[in-house]
Amino acid sequence: MGSCVQEVLCAFSEPYGDYLSPVCEQPNLITDLLKIADNNIPEEYFLDYCPNQHTLIEAEKMLIKVTQDQFRARSGDKERHESTAPEWINEAIASFIIDNFTKLNFISEKAPKLQKYPCAALLGSTAPNMEDRLGFLVSLINNRDLEIKTLYLLTGTRSVDSSKYRDGSAEYIEAVKEKFSVDVVTEKELIQDVYDRICKADPKCSEIKLTLINAVKDVGRANTLDTLIAFKDYAKNCERVLYISIAPFIVYQNEVIAKFAKNHFQHEYETIGKKANITIDLPKVKIAHYLIMSFAEALYGARTRIKESLNLENEIQKDEL
Repeated sequence: MGSCVQEVLCAFSEPYGDYLSPVCEQPNLITDLLKIADNNIPEEYFLDYCPNQHTLIEAEKMLIKVTQDQFRARSGDKERHESTAPEWINEAIASFIIDNFTKLNFISEKAPKLQKYPCAALLGSTAPNMEDRLGFLVSLINNRDLEIKTLYLLTGTRSVDSSKYRDGSAEYIEAVKEKFSVDVVTEKELIQDVYDRICKADPKCSEIKLTLINAVKDVGRANTLDTLIAFKDYAKNCERVLYISIAPFIVYQNEVIAKFAKNHFQHEYETIGKKANITIDLPKVKIAHYLIMSFAEALYGARTRIKESLNLENEIQKDEL
C-alpha cells in the first residue's frame, strides 16, 4: 500500500471514487501540509511502507489530532468565518494550501450521476451559500436537463445576525424582515427569500413541488444533522435523494449524511455542489483556512468509517464510547 498515513488517507477517500482520488494517489498533498503544521510528527508514519498495526493506529490518531488542532483550529461555538487562521499559515503557505486543495478536488464541482431524482434536498446555510446552492440546482435543471419531483429546503433554528453570520447587509436583513412581517429573521425566512428570487423566478424550477422543513431547537442553532432528522418523516417516499451542498464542504456534509442514512433513514443518496469560489473577496490566508478546516471536519466525521475500513475494531469501540 504505502505509508501508514497514506493507508488512512486512502480509507478516507475510497467512497468518493475519482472525485477525491488524489488524496490516495498523491498523499504528499496532505503530508507536506502536516509536516509544515507540526514538525514533531514521527517520521515512521511517513515511511514508504506501514510496518505494523500499532503504527497504523497511532498514525490515524495523529492525523485526527493534528488536523483538529492545526488545520481546523476552531474553538467553542465560533463560526468558521470567526475563527482565526493558525499562525503557521502565512501568505506563501496559503498559496501552497490552495494549490494542493485544488489538486485534491476539494474545490471542484461535484455533479449528479443521474438525470432523474424523486427528491432533492437543499442544505441550509448562510444566505450567499444558499444562493449558490439553489443557483447551481437551477443551472442543472436548465443546462443538463436534471429532473426533480420534490425539492426540500432544509433549515434550522438560527436567528440571523448580520454582524455574526455572512448573510448579507443589515439593509438586506431588514428587507427580509419586512417581506415576511416578522420581528426576528431566521434561516427559514432567508431560504424562502432565496427561493423566491432564484427558483420561483425560473420557469422550470418553479414547477417543482416545494416543501420547506424547519428543524426547531430549543437551545443553540440547528446543525446539518438536526435538519436531516427533521427531514426524515417527509422523505419516506424518497428512495433516492440528491443533497445539494457547495465545495469545499461537500465531503464534510456527505459524512454527516452518511451517518444519517445509516442510523436514521436508510436510502440511496448523492451529495453534489458548485465549485468553491476561491476568488471571493477574502484574504488568501482566510481562504486557505476554510479549505483545511473543511478537510479536518470531513476527516473527523469519517473517523469511525476509516477505522472500519482498516479493521481497527478495538479503536472503533473506543471511538463510540
